[in-house]
Amino acid sequence: TYQKALNLAPNDPDVLTNLIALYTQAAQYNDALDFCRTLQEKLPDAAQPQKLTGAVAYAAGRFELALIAYQNALDISPKDPDTLQGIASTYEALDNPEAAQEHWQMWLNSVGDDPQFSQEATRVIEHLQTLATLSVTSQGLFP
Repeated sequence: TYQKALNLAPNDPDVLTNLIALYTQAAQYNDALDFCRTLQEKLPDAAQPQKLTGAVAYAAGRFELALIAYQNALDISPKDPDTLQGIASTYEALDNPEAAQEHWQMWLNSVGDDPQFSQEATRVIEHLQTLATLSVTSQGLFP
């Protein structure tokens, strides 16, 4: 049915976004990424298509592509918590705890004292402590 909607409204970002979600859920990542590219063409100055590309690429295990897309989204929307979270998670997947720590800290700074994020902020603070331990261990300071 979304394919029919796409035929009727090929420029509708909502239709493209829904197709991206459906193809991602079905683990058809190449198709989802194709729709991400189309959405980026339709909305070149928006962060959302870049964030979607990052999320799909991450789900596909294409972490370098995810990082590029998330960085592009961050260029458009520098303090977006979702983008910072995506970057931090991607750096973790790339086994770069130092960069992950930096972006988790940026995430904490971006959400500040917003009560909407209080529980998640507590988890991020705990996670940062774990990453700090990993970072020290990976630098060879401990056997």
